[in-house]
Amino acid sequence: MPTILILSARGGSGASLLACNLGVVLSQEASCILVDLHGGEAVDDLLLDLEADPRWSELAGAPDPAGERLSSRAWATHPSGLRLIAGGDDRTVGAEQIAGWVQALSAQAEWLLVDAPSARNIDGLLHCADLVLLVAMLDPPTLRAAQRWLAPLPQSARRKIALIVNQMTGGKPLQAQGAAHALQLPLWATLPADAAPIGRQIHLGEAAVQVRASQYGRAVRQLARRLQASRSQQLRIGERPQARPVAEGSLR
Repeated sequence: MPTILILSARGGSGASLLACNLGVVLSQEASCILVDLHGGEAVDDLLLDLEADPRWSELAGAPDPAGERLSSRAWATHPSGLRLIAGGDDRTVGAEQIAGWVQALSAQAEWLLVDAPSARNIDGLLHCADLVLLVAMLDPPTLRAAQRWLAPLPQSARRKIALIVNQMTGGKPLQAQGAAHALQLPLWATLPADAAPIGRQIHLGEAAVQVRASQYGRAVRQLARRLQASRSQQLRIGERPQARPVAEGSLR
């Protein structure tokens, strides 16, 4: 089943907020697990107003990660049906162990979303992801950080990556396309600044996608529909912004 890695090149770009809202939408149509791989700074359980115990750093050390330790005791369940394995503490867990654990989880739901910390070396996870959503805002430091992260990646990894531009304000669609062109990534979504619903989610744990009037929520629902279409029709991730052969990227 599709494994989607959601990350930002620079902290504070909104990757965790997107992961939570996307999980809520996808869970309305199919089973979905969200794994928050952040350490002590993890917030997905707070953004969803869930009490989470145990946390992934405790589960990752299980001798049989696909077995009993990942039963219903391993996650907290949101009213939408989304199952969350919450972020852990700051104990060290090896990258290979995390990658193996994520692969084991991918067999347990129709969608697996992985909220990866921007500071962590996630190269070990790239090979087991079907799609990587790189969340960025349009400020120069964030875009430079994204360029630095992308530069050494092999083409096999870059073909899996799509850009999500967050905190869009009026009059900037061309800037989003320009950022995608500069990063040589397909632009999959622009998420508008939507202060009231996002503020309520941050402070009260009410998912923005469940607020009918939320512009941010509408944009996330559109992104979810694109993912669902890509999975069912085996579509390409998207056209590259430069005039060259289109790289293939599909969801299992």
